Amino acid sequence: ESFNGNATKAAEYFGHGSSMVRKLWNINGLTCLGRGGKFRKLSGKDVIAINNAYEQFMGNAKRCSESLGISLPTIIKYWRRAGYEIQASGGGSHKK
Repeated sequence: ESFNGNATKAAEYFGHGSSMVRKLWNINGLTCLGRGGKFRKLSGKDVIAINNAYEQFMGNAKRCSESLGISLPTIIKYWRRAGYEIQASGGGSHKK
């Protein structure tokens, strides 16, 4: 399984906390994107892709995060900035 530096995805896969995964990755010299590791600055294209994915994932930020390999808090941040409502389990898409 490839996690592309996404500690949250690795943590869910292995059944451990993301902080433990980040700690182990850092000890072993592996790059971790996001909190606790090296941040990858999002390009304008990344932000557009995040916002365009809202409809595809019907407001489900977790599914979008897993698919794009971008952290869940980042997805939620950009969707909220765009005025989108975050759905707990998918559902319809709504703009405030």
